[in-house]
Amino acid sequence: MAVRRLQLVKPASAQEADVVSTLDDTALQRLACADDPRARTELYRRHHARVVRYACYLVRDRDLAEEVAQETFVRALDSLSRFRGEASFATWLDRIALNVSREVRRKRKGHRRMQEVLALRHELAETVSRLDQAHQDELRTRAMLAAIDTLPDSLREAFILRELLGFSPPEIAQRLGISKSNAAVRAHRARRVLAKTLRESGWLEKGGSP
Repeated sequence: MAVRRLQLVKPASAQEADVVSTLDDTALQRLACADDPRARTELYRRHHARVVRYACYLVRDRDLAEEVAQETFVRALDSLSRFRGEASFATWLDRIALNVSREVRRKRKGHRRMQEVLALRHELAETVSRLDQAHQDELRTRAMLAAIDTLPDSLREAFILRELLGFSPPEIAQRLGISKSNAAVRAHRARRVLAKTLRESGWLEKGGSP
C-alpha cells in the first residue's frame, strides 16, 4: 500500500511538552480539529505503539503493521470532525486500523493457507529429535498463527480480538460493529474451527483445544 506520512512537530520547549501531555484525548481532539499540530502529534505519540501492536496481530507482518498504523492515523486525523465520541478515541482508532488491515489482507489474499500449517508440522516431525524445546515451541506458535490465518475474516478477527488481544465481547462488538452476542458467537465458533484445523493437520490431539 502507498504509505502516507503524518507531519509531526516537536514541542517548542519542555514546558510546552508537559502541558500537552497532561491533556486528555477529548481535549486533544478538539485542538487537533482546529489543526493544532502539537495536539495531532501528541495523539499520535500516545496511541502509535498500541495501534502498531494491534495491526501486527491482524496482518502478521511488522513492517506492514507500521504502514497500517501510519494510514490509520492519517485517516483518523483527517476525519476527526466526524468523530462523535460514542466510543473512546482508542476504540475509534482500532476500527480504522481494522478496516485498513482488511484492505491490506485483500491485496495479499492467499499468501498463507493450510499448506504452511502442514509444512511446519512436517518440519517438526523431521527435526524434533534435533530441536530444543524453544525451537519446537516456535514452530508450534508459527503453526498456530498460520492456522488462524486460514479462518474466514469474520471469525479470524473475533478470535484475535478475544484470544490474542484479550478484549471482552462488548469491546469486540464496538470494534467490529456487531452485537455483543454475535461477538461471543464468532469467537466461540472461531475456536471450534481452529481446533478442527489443528487436529486435521496433526498439531492438536483429539479432544484438545487451541
